Amino acid sequence: MDSPKIGELAMALSGRLDEIRERLVDRQRELAELEAEAGIADAAEKLRSEPESYERIYEISHEENINHNLRKLYFSVRDVGLRRDLIRADQEAADTLRQFWQQHLDDAADRQKAAQSANEFWWVWASICGAILIGLGFHFFGLAGALAGLLAGYLSSRQMEQSALRARQSAIADADSRFRYAAETWKEARNEKRKFSEREAKTGEPDLGGRLPPRRGF
Repeated sequence: MDSPKIGELAMALSGRLDEIRERLVDRQRELAELEAEAGIADAAEKLRSEPESYERIYEISHEENINHNLRKLYFSVRDVGLRRDLIRADQEAADTLRQFWQQHLDDAADRQKAAQSANEFWWVWASICGAILIGLGFHFFGLAGALAGLLAGYLSSRQMEQSALRARQSAIADADSRFRYAAETWKEARNEKRKFSEREAKTGEPDLGGRLPPRRGF
């Protein structure tokens, strides 16, 4: 069957994600080092691990609330240069995470396409198997053996066809499920608001016309 092709595709797709994942780890490490230098590492980690509060019934999402409080934490850093570095590192980490989820979606689409053609060459193996059975039957039993081999080859090919069909249907269902999950995850990542504006990244100063509304807490 053509499972080796699917295996090669899976390895290639995994390699792409691994490359982006390594960049993401580097970005997050740099951000953590800058937060430690600024003396806000523990506070930032506490905010990121904050459990969701069910008291905010009219408020924006839990994630946006965390982002709002992280903004306040970053802007509490007195060193403007360090503040700019923090914002830049945060944006680079966020951009790399978006690239990861976009690649995850692209990979899921490639898997979905590959699943449509999974096991499409089952008939090649069935033909080879049938020819061998006919040849062996004729060699040992003559014409009667060849006819018996033909029948055995036919039954074997039907079994191989059904097996290939089940395998393809299973591959398609799995690929479709992965694609739906990847599409939903990418949609959330793409629509997630940035914590900082471009102006804030350049100046290190809060933009009074900021992207997130004033919030309680922190």
